[in-house]
Amino acid sequence: MITQQTSIMNYEKQRIVPSAFLITFMAGFLCSPVCDATEASIIKLIEKKAPASAPSWGNVYLDNGLISMRVTPGIGGRVMQYSLDDYGFFWVNSELDGVEPPQSKLTEKGDWLNYGGDKLWPSPQGWSGAHQWPGPPDAVLDGGPYAIDIKRGEKSVSLTLVSEEDKVSGIQFSRVIKMFEGTTRISIDARLKNVDDKPRRWGIWAHTQLDASNRKEEAGYNKHYSGYCPLNPKSIHPNGYHVMFGRKNNPSYKTKNGIVSVNYQREVGKIGVDSDAGWIATVDGTAGIVFVQRFKFQADKEYPNDASVEFWMNGLGKIDAYNKIIQMPEDEASNPHVFESEVVGPYVQLKPGESTSLHYDWYCATIGGNHPVIDCTEAGVECEALTATRKDHQLVISGRFGVFMEGEGQLVFWSKGRQSVLGVETLGKVSPHKALHVSKLLPAEKLMEAQSIELRIIDARSTKARTLANVEIQK
Repeated sequence: MITQQTSIMNYEKQRIVPSAFLITFMAGFLCSPVCDATEASIIKLIEKKAPASAPSWGNVYLDNGLISMRVTPGIGGRVMQYSLDDYGFFWVNSELDGVEPPQSKLTEKGDWLNYGGDKLWPSPQGWSGAHQWPGPPDAVLDGGPYAIDIKRGEKSVSLTLVSEEDKVSGIQFSRVIKMFEGTTRISIDARLKNVDDKPRRWGIWAHTQLDASNRKEEAGYNKHYSGYCPLNPKSIHPNGYHVMFGRKNNPSYKTKNGIVSVNYQREVGKIGVDSDAGWIATVDGTAGIVFVQRFKFQADKEYPNDASVEFWMNGLGKIDAYNKIIQMPEDEASNPHVFESEVVGPYVQLKPGESTSLHYDWYCATIGGNHPVIDCTEAGVECEALTATRKDHQLVISGRFGVFMEGEGQLVFWSKGRQSVLGVETLGKVSPHKALHVSKLLPAEKLMEAQSIELRIIDARSTKARTLANVEIQK
């Protein structure tokens, strides 16, 4: 939910040592240290004392050579940026970036200081009673300082962030954010604790603001910016989703082949989706790149707003919020091009001292153009379906994908019932840096008994095989 914002800045990732997996800690100011590292498994922690005048953001940088992340525990425990190479996915408010927040953590008028990035909020949002979160603003959970603890493993680094106790909502947030070697995956375990003296009922709301601006022209919005989410075949909503804010006939929303797509068109709006598939993807078609969140849907639980996934779009138009009708401003400085991809956990009734948790993962990949996402696994995304057809004594195989890790691609040919492997076709090295476009013509005679094909990725770090797609061979 966006009310008052300022202009856009894409945080430019500062590469430290591309060949190593590093953690860099700067107590409140930006710098670009140079470190010596020869082995990919080496993790280094570098600390520098901030000057007295530096803002109390407590910037922490993680980099594994594929992705980088900037975390700001001092202002709401945010992940301010998540990047693939030099492409930063998150929207960052340039006018607030690095500025010391007031003691109140709000503006002089008590309004929201919208820094951008990713953070945790309690759900549902609303203004009709204590059972709803009336923010933003929220000086504790959204804008207050979070304690941070850093742990370094042999092949990973984890950050534990813990908020102060919020007396209004009666909760305390914490989350463990972990980065690994050789993959774009970020693992997040979020936790909400009841610190009140009476029962509380909330869901965890992972709130991510993405940058939908036109980066090439440095003005206007990106017309090739879209979100994708599978619809629940047993959805309680007539269209598979419901409109929460803005016009019900907003042209941004379309459904096709069991997936709802949300194309950013500079019109304000929000939908909720009771998706049971466990993934949500956002594509910058201009850059040919995708951001993915994966989660586990709990079919036996009730969800706030009857939605496990929510999309919000900044833009023009009216919304009914804060118990009034709000006309969104035309000024891009106060109404920037923000696209939100949000994962919501189910309601949990908590007694005093009890906690609930929500696990989800981030991934990203190159897909090489403005392509939809039609499926997703832990190995990558499928943009053009894997197909295999016998034709004129040849086996024609095609498909387009983005992969989440470094490794090797393979086509595995299976017998009927997947009882045995009849052959393996190597596709060579794959990486999140480059789209995987499968286009093969193979002699059909050699694989006459093959009934299906599995596209899988052999993880370069663990050598584990991860399935990306499966298809039956057609005649």
